[in-house]
Amino acid sequence: MGRLRSRLKQWLFGLKSCSNDSRAYLVSVVNAFDVYNQVIAENPAVADCIKVTYDNTEENIGIPARYNNFIDQNIVEDTDFWIIFCHQDFGFNEPPGDKLAKLPVGAIYGPVGVKNVKFRCRRPPWRKYYRKMMYGELKQGKNNSDFRVDGIRVDDPVEVDTCDCCCLIVHSSLIRKYNLRFDEKLKFHLYAEDFSITAGKKYDIKTRAVQFDCYHLGKGNYSDEYYRDLEYVKAKHKLEKLYSTGVTE
Repeated sequence: MGRLRSRLKQWLFGLKSCSNDSRAYLVSVVNAFDVYNQVIAENPAVADCIKVTYDNTEENIGIPARYNNFIDQNIVEDTDFWIIFCHQDFGFNEPPGDKLAKLPVGAIYGPVGVKNVKFRCRRPPWRKYYRKMMYGELKQGKNNSDFRVDGIRVDDPVEVDTCDCCCLIVHSSLIRKYNLRFDEKLKFHLYAEDFSITAGKKYDIKTRAVQFDCYHLGKGNYSDEYYRDLEYVKAKHKLEKLYSTGVTE
């Protein structure tokens, strides 16, 4: 009964709309201000967002620690706003607040997410198998002239397993209600995936991909550190595989 009651409370909270305050904070950790200025600071699509930057040009502090600092310093009992945690090279071509104003506050959102989808072979022996599906159409490229389109365009929010670190969106009331935090053992990789998995397992909070007209200047760096963090998150949550937008296992 306790688990059922908890799920019911989360479901009811998830139906609550953000109608009291349309503000959105856009929080970025920056080590290349030329990129940040081009993609975010001078971008008219996010002119209405309250921009918060953490300067990582001298001391390269892990992104989860920076995000947790924002949470600790800005979320109190009566705060009511959206937070867009995004990379310095992730840009919007449309004002994100227009769509955020229509979303229930009880879920985690991102412009791109991954779901492990079950399929069945169409020929004998009719085996079932799983495949990583990336939801949310995203333009990716190193500059403005070589964009390619990745992901499946979605008309309505789609439930996914995790969202990508390039952009994660969450409402302050959800963070406050469940005291959500990023895992500071992770520095630069998979902290958004871990955030979604932890929130889902502990509090039955859903993660959803929402379609934005957006772009990302780069594909990501799958270094040795990335693979170490991948093993850490898999072990932490007792997962055989971790599906992210770039690496499936």
